[in-house]
Amino acid sequence: VTVCGQYFLEDFTVQPSDWVTHGDAYWDPSGWIEMTGISQGKKGAVYNTQDTISSGVTSIRFTLKTGGGLNSGADGFAFTIIDIGNPQDLVTWLEQARSGGGLAYGFGGVYGNWVGDALTVEIDTWHNTYNGTNEFHTDPTTASHIALTKNADPSNHMIWFETPTVEDYQPHPIRVDILNGAVRVFYDGSEVINQAVSVNFKGGQMFFSGSTGWATNYHVFDGLEILHECQ
Repeated sequence: VTVCGQYFLEDFTVQPSDWVTHGDAYWDPSGWIEMTGISQGKKGAVYNTQDTISSGVTSIRFTLKTGGGLNSGADGFAFTIIDIGNPQDLVTWLEQARSGGGLAYGFGGVYGNWVGDALTVEIDTWHNTYNGTNEFHTDPTTASHIALTKNADPSNHMIWFETPTVEDYQPHPIRVDILNGAVRVFYDGSEVINQAVSVNFKGGQMFFSGSTGWATNYHVFDGLEILHECQ
């Protein structure tokens, strides 16, 4: 039996006071967060000013709708837990995150100067190919995919699972369980990733992000549930 010390629910039915949208993200009065819209070269994020994720067992569930864009659709959506002390410091780094293949969380490794511990689950809908100018890594598969990356570096893939139908602009439930030394990811109710992780997970600030490039998609985020301090 798992017992959790905290339970958090946010359905964005009303504009939340403890979530801040950044960049091109905005709260829609219909009851969700849109990260980018379908214009080119956009990046958006949303972060919580009050709640952080503990370093223990945690489960994060949310719904993503993506699609409806230009030029075959792109670039993707991501959920990140990062060891940064406070939201204002996080904003400083979000300003530096890249759009396109950076998915608005890329500011570490080949994407920037940030150094530290972070864990990201990304839903990537564009095959990036390194060119050294606006694409700084090559994705491990040509298909849309869910991946675990670390340390705010979209090039640092630990594991991935192909999701070729994710851009149908239909709601897809995502569940991320962070266990002691492992991460499980569920997509549309099925476990698709169960992986021991090498990242030094300390908990920390959480944010959701999305981006477009030459190709675009809507990135609609809704129905967030968080269970943490679990045993």
